Amino acid sequence: MSSLSLFAYDVPVSTPFGLLGADEKSLTFALGYTMQQCPRLLQKLLATVGLKRFRLTRLADAEIRLQSKRETGITDIEVILPGRLHLIIEAKVGLNLPTLSQCKKYIKRLSSSTAKERRLVVLVDTDAAPTLAVYCEKDENCREFMVGLQWAELRDMRPSLIQEFVAASDEGRWVRAFFNFLEGEFHMKTYTQEVWIIPAQTKPLWDGGWSFYDTHVKGRIYYRTKKDRYTNQKPLYIALRTGGKVDSIQRVLRIEHETKPIDRLPQLRNVKGSWPREPHTIWHLSNPVPLPRAILTGDPTMRGRHVYCDIDILLSSSTIKEAAERMKERNIGSG
Repeated sequence: MSSLSLFAYDVPVSTPFGLLGADEKSLTFALGYTMQQCPRLLQKLLATVGLKRFRLTRLADAEIRLQSKRETGITDIEVILPGRLHLIIEAKVGLNLPTLSQCKKYIKRLSSSTAKERRLVVLVDTDAAPTLAVYCEKDENCREFMVGLQWAELRDMRPSLIQEFVAASDEGRWVRAFFNFLEGEFHMKTYTQEVWIIPAQTKPLWDGGWSFYDTHVKGRIYYRTKKDRYTNQKPLYIALRTGGKVDSIQRVLRIEHETKPIDRLPQLRNVKGSWPREPHTIWHLSNPVPLPRAILTGDPTMRGRHVYCDIDILLSSSTIKEAAERMKERNIGSG
């Protein structure tokens, strides 16, 4: 039997949302539609932005508008319960943030609303707090209505929603389709850091077997337990440090949550410990790409450190220590 592979805009399609494409508008459409099909997702989003008193029975009646065109501009998503709730979601991906002039247009619309609870939710990939604080200083109306939310906080909702709604239910099907689109087909078009520089042990995990370094390079996955503080991060590249140097980088292709490493690398059945059978976040990687030159660590005290930096800084630094210090200076300068 022949197989059929479906692509949209050169992106493999495995969910209905993949047919929308792979841009910012596609993702906001997917989110709005999923909230309509699964009000529990909407309820969780509301609770995250401080609106915790909305029952599911009420939210099932909410009107969700996508790309609504008004005299105050086009809103990505609007959620309306007459007299009770008026929510505007302005979504951005990558390092983009809405401008103050955009926010003021949406706040003008909220100011004229008769709803008891009104919010402008700025949904972004990065930490919007510093920018929103500046907006609030410049316009006091921003302080009343505006709140930031990160896409990572939505991704955190996946495990509980999947546990609550079985795959055979309507809610379960659409929730799974949305998160698969969000984390797979869409690829988020963004990252939280450009390059992770991570120490990787070369000691065999079992007699004559692979090391952690081998599982990352040969098995092309990197993994951390679900309780790890890095599990909500998305680097663009991962660079493994062994033997006191980094000599290649690997592109992050997609991310899985709540996945057992042994399900992706059957070789890990040889490991005596239980960790390969426990839920992890897994970053799927490309084949290693050699760097023009090896970059030494530069300081033995950094042996076990997890470092991140921008790729231009990595490639132009003599050591990993220098890259870390230059990245710190860049962050201070852009803060």
